[in-house]
Amino acid sequence: MRGAPAQSQADLSPILQAVSRELTALGDMGSVLQSVLSALATAHARLSGEPHVPGSEDIQALDLFTQRLFVLADFLDALAPTVTPGSQGDLGRALEGVNLADVAKRLGADAPDMDEPVHTGELELFGDAP
Repeated sequence: MRGAPAQSQADLSPILQAVSRELTALGDMGSVLQSVLSALATAHARLSGEPHVPGSEDIQALDLFTQRLFVLADFLDALAPTVTPGSQGDLGRALEGVNLADVAKRLGADAPDMDEPVHTGELELFGDAP
């Protein structure tokens, strides 16, 4: 049986800013993905002679998804400076649910103030079996 999580109190404002940076990074990734998918779908339609770009509804949904990420990032970034100075939360408990080590590091108390590159891991092609 697990014991109670160790409490590690941290100021809320930097945590909100760290989450905002994560959402912005995800929005940037979504924008790149949307551009790539749009170009591929348009090229496919042009080569096949199809009047309708396949997947265009999904690409539009990805655009909305990306816009919402940016809105949430801006919201948290605007909210962070309004938090009462000294307001704290249990960062240790919150980080227990974060199962990606690089994300947990960026959200942690020692997170850098400046954006650091997001490492996405190795490219894994599902059709490439050893």
